[in-house]
This record gives sequence, C-alpha cells and structure tokens, in this order.
Amino acid sequence: MGWLTRTTDWQVCCAGQIAGGAGVAGGSFAFIFYSRTAGVSGLYSFSGIGIGIGGNASGVVNPADYGTVSSPWTQLYRTTPYICGLRAFNSYDLNGALGRITYTGAGAFGITYGGMYISASPWETNTNAYFYSQPLYGAGYGAPGVGAGSLSGRWGFVAETSIHP
Repeated sequence: MGWLTRTTDWQVCCAGQIAGGAGVAGGSFAFIFYSRTAGVSGLYSFSGIGIGIGGNASGVVNPADYGTVSSPWTQLYRTTPYICGLRAFNSYDLNGALGRITYTGAGAFGITYGGMYISASPWETNTNAYFYSQPLYGAGYGAPGVGAGSLSGRWGFVAETSIHP
C-alpha cells in the first residue's frame, strides 16, 4: 500500500485556516488526510478566492474528539444520500485537484469554532468528484473573528505526516 493506492476510506481534519473578505474573499487552509488502507497521512493545502465577509484565523485543532463539542476527524463518504460523483482517489489525484470550500467560523478569547463543506474533483471534470460537500466542523484555538464565505481553488500536497486519528 502507499501513496498510489486509490481508496475510499479517507479521513480528514482541518488543521488551520486563515480567510477573510468584504464581498470578494480569499483564504488558505491546511488539512490532514489519512487512509488506513493506503497507510499514509499527508498535509494538504487549499487556497482559493470567492465571496465572503468577515475574517477568521484558526490554528491548532483539539488533540482529541470531544464528542458533540468537536469532531476534528471526519470520515469522507459518510452515509449522506444526496452526495453524488464520489470515487476512490489517491494522494496524487488530490494534489492539484480543483476544489471548493464553503465555511463559517467564529473565535473569541483564543477559542474558535467553525464548520465547512469541502469538495475536490479532477481537472477534466467536476461531475465525477473525489468528494463533494463533505462536512467538517470542530473547535480549535486561534485569533478572534467572525467570517463566512465560499471559495473556489486548488488542492496541493505539502508534506507526509505521521498524524492520524
């Protein structure tokens, strides 16, 4: 198994973000993707532009799952009946893939809470997505602020990690 193994057991955690806008918005996000089947964990970035208002910067996520308060690791391909076009992918497929993030977040006194939907699809077509509007949410630590937006951009591989749920 490894980086070339196409699988559907990916789990994802948002490890940090900075985003803001006043009509026109932009942002950069850091995610950790892990696949037990492939035996790999990688840090990925997503950068994009779109529409939004306000700003939010979140840093380190909670180190453990605090039940209903925070769920830092989300398994892709949940049993969501309206999601279509999902298919197995590997690390190389995600690197350079087109994507969309719709997010909202708020922070005060060093504690942040946010939610987002993430999507990724190959350059050739967005009708056969790797994942589409997958929900992520959770508490973390970061700068104060409130923001919401929807960004289109690109996924990129940053580094191999040993972090996993």
